[in-house]
Parts: sequence; structure tokens; C-alpha cells
Amino acid sequence: MNNEIIDGSSHEKHKLNNEETKISERLFKKFNEYFNSRKDKNESAGLYFSANQNFDNFALLFNNPNSDIKNLIKPLGIYFSFDKTTACNMGNIYESFLKQEQTIIECIPDIIIELSCMSDKNLFSVKKKIYEESGIFEYWEINTEKKDIIVYRLNDNKLKFNSTYYPGDKVKTPILKGFGLSIHDVFNSRIPI
Repeated sequence: MNNEIIDGSSHEKHKLNNEETKISERLFKKFNEYFNSRKDKNESAGLYFSANQNFDNFALLFNNPNSDIKNLIKPLGIYFSFDKTTACNMGNIYESFLKQEQTIIECIPDIIIELSCMSDKNLFSVKKKIYEESGIFEYWEINTEKKDIIVYRLNDNKLKFNSTYYPGDKVKTPILKGFGLSIHDVFNSRIPI
């Protein structure tokens, strides 16, 4: 599973370099810290899949309702709310993922995270349209050169620009109550891995 299938065409997936791998690991660590804080309060938080774990072992399958074209996409990270994890039987899928088995996920996540370097601008706009048509609530684009995160949020069935977060800012989302992702934490190694 080294390629993505986007609008019927195969595209080689960008291999993460050392800096990108660390970014993915930091994201995973921050989501896990958030989930653990929710467990301490007896609140369910959902699941987060990250490319730093078994990068070639998971992909999202998007079916286009208007054609026979299927899209197989491998983002940097995906978040599923507790309601979606229950409805989609994500526990079994997550177990397969952790066992390093090939995992195709057909459930639509709430948040998708991508690195802007992972594909060209045209490919990003095609992916954004697929995410929009599928009803993804938020799409985060991490730019490793500019050290920022652009967030698009679903509004009137369109993924619209919501905000750009820079060093010193915290990414917040209405999906994750009390969650705040420091941009500094994403791009700097101050968080031990």
C-alpha cells in the first residue's frame, strides 16, 4: 500500500522524512494525552490514527456516490469521535491496525490531518473536495516550511477556511472539548518522544 488512489489515478505516497516523522509522533502524543485526560474524567474521546505508527498499514476508502470511482487516501492523521468509533465498530479496526495488519477504513473521520509537502497543490484541492463531499468536519493542513497549520471547517456542506495557526497559537476544535494543540509543540522537539 505505497500509493494513494485519487479520482481513479494512482499517486505515490510521500515518504516521511525525520522531521515529518517527529511531527507525526508529537501529534500522536498530544492526542493521546488528551484522550487520557478524558478517561480520567470518565469521558469517552474517540480514536486517533497516526502515520508514525505503521504508515503503510492504514488508508481511508472514500466511495464517490456519483460514480464508481473509489479513493484510497493515506493522510498523516485521522480522528474519529466516540460516536463514530461506536457506530463504525472501530475497536476491531484499531486492533488490526495495532497488530500491523493491512487496514482499510471505510468510516468517515471527523478530522483529517495532512502535511502540505505530501502532495502538490492540485492534488490537495482534489483531496479537499473528496473530504468535503464525504462530510469531513475539519481538514488540517500542516506546512513544515512555514511552520503553521491551516484549518478548514465544514460549513454549508463546504470545507471553508477557518484559521491559520502560527507559533504561539493553539489549534482548538469544537469536536474535542478542552483540546488545545500548541503550534510550538508540533514543530519543536520540546515534547519528549
